[in-house]
Amino acid sequence: MALRTVLALALLGISGSAMAAQGGGDRKAAGAPAAVSADADSRECGKAETLILPRYGAGVCLKEADGWLFLRAYNTRSGTYWEDVPVTREIVFGILASTTAEPMWPSVMAFIGEDGAGWRSALRARAETILARGRSAPGASLEHYVSGSVVPTLQAADLYSQAGDMAGARRVLREKQRDLEAMGAPGNDNVQFDWVSLNLRLAKLEANAGGIDQAFAVFDAVLAVPGIDPGYRANVLVNYAAYLAEFRRPKDALRYLGQAEGLAGPKESWVPGSARQFSWIRACALHQLGDTKGVKAAMAIVKDPSFAQREGSGGIMSTDTIEARLAYCMGDDAALARLVPVGDDQVYQAGWFLMQEGMVNLQPGKDEARRRAAQRLLAGPNPPKVRQLPAALHPAMNGWLQRPADLQPVVVPAAVGTKG
Repeated sequence: MALRTVLALALLGISGSAMAAQGGGDRKAAGAPAAVSADADSRECGKAETLILPRYGAGVCLKEADGWLFLRAYNTRSGTYWEDVPVTREIVFGILASTTAEPMWPSVMAFIGEDGAGWRSALRARAETILARGRSAPGASLEHYVSGSVVPTLQAADLYSQAGDMAGARRVLREKQRDLEAMGAPGNDNVQFDWVSLNLRLAKLEANAGGIDQAFAVFDAVLAVPGIDPGYRANVLVNYAAYLAEFRRPKDALRYLGQAEGLAGPKESWVPGSARQFSWIRACALHQLGDTKGVKAAMAIVKDPSFAQREGSGGIMSTDTIEARLAYCMGDDAALARLVPVGDDQVYQAGWFLMQEGMVNLQPGKDEARRRAAQRLLAGPNPPKVRQLPAALHPAMNGWLQRPADLQPVVVPAAVGTKG
């Protein structure tokens, strides 16, 4: 495995077991951040705190630029760097949750503030900068497929949403929709995919913010529009079916899933691996209906080794993501404990951050499954080197969602979170 690839996996929080699955060796050889230098290559990073990965001749450090914080991966031998990764919520709070990354805590806290208010301001400022420039920052998912003029809007909407500003997210998405409608959307085939994509993003953000009924209303409105390309319509139906299944409307989920499959054409023409997308939703819905035979058949497709690409392709979710969503749906905490990336070989513990006390998810049963999986990890023979984050940061961790009062916290044993 190429050095850059290995380092990228470490940066992204991929565990040693996952690296081994990709040909990267066993977990003991995964190259944990074994040393910290107070001044190594600070000229490259602009920050003194540098985690050294000796096995790879690599370092990871923090760099502040253009009002944002970046993780920089660089070669300790030559001083040249491979990549600057803009920090996300998972990186920011994953660093703070990892005791391995303790030397980086002061710089992260200086950036986000003791109560996360600085993080909220930075998110809004970055959204406004992206919109003002009309140029995107490095992105992911649909950003690879929509028109270049739409990408800044999608990214800005995500940033506003992370800042708890759904009004701002709705505003920028609606403004871009009106621009496209002035160009003939949704009837104009040249801009129809962009218009549909804006609606899909709005539905996703509404659901993430707790507005599942608002998300369903967005899906319904798009499906009511005549003349949508069958492929785009199938995409809307699949996304709708996934949320319906996860929010305990299994019969409706199966109905829309069937419609999507009818529009998708012969299975021989599908993007490799896309059958898993249909099958995990079907398994989730059938599980709620008590159809164990149907669940088993659907799971066989999800687990098909011929589709086991770890990164996904053609916009299809990765195997790990699909299995995690299904495990949450089915309340399978044992599967979650295997899937969530936590390990000594990671620069930051995004997997743990997403499971710990203070995290909110409004999907029925998800918090409970996550809590049980976290307790499994903590009670295991090699608990992750993590700590609970202070309550003052919980609003920022959750994008300023409110935590349901009836959820019980995950209790971290005193020995966890200490180095030694």
